[in-house]
Amino acid sequence: MTNRMDWTEEQVVEAYGGRQQVEKVFRGLKDGDWLGWGPMDHWTDSKIRVHAFYCMLGISLLNYLHAQALRVCSRIAVQQMKSGLEGIYEFALLYPPQGEKGPHRTATVQSKQTFTQQILSEAPGLHALSPAKVGKTKSRR
Repeated sequence: MTNRMDWTEEQVVEAYGGRQQVEKVFRGLKDGDWLGWGPMDHWTDSKIRVHAFYCMLGISLLNYLHAQALRVCSRIAVQQMKSGLEGIYEFALLYPPQGEKGPHRTATVQSKQTFTQQILSEAPGLHALSPAKVGKTKSRR
């Protein structure tokens, strides 16, 4: 049912599908499945606005990642994408210097990824955010 008499049937169906998507996002906020609105430990208006901004920013990022994931996995749901990306870890290993004056060494290691995790992380270019695998750090003396 609509009051948009000038719309075609396709436009009405598309608008209804968009409405379902918006309702799903707000249901996710309310239930805390994706990005929980609560519990909110803020009482001032400005802090509540910032909290709302962070929630909406998180939803925007989630929707962007989902759009990128749909390019490589055309039928992946947001929850599937989210659980796939949650299983990706990166560790920074810090080693003591070799000798008295040598620099501290670091190595970056990623967790073993499934094929789905590999294509999900490559679609939006997440691998480009990873630092160099081995490096040296300045001594903290």
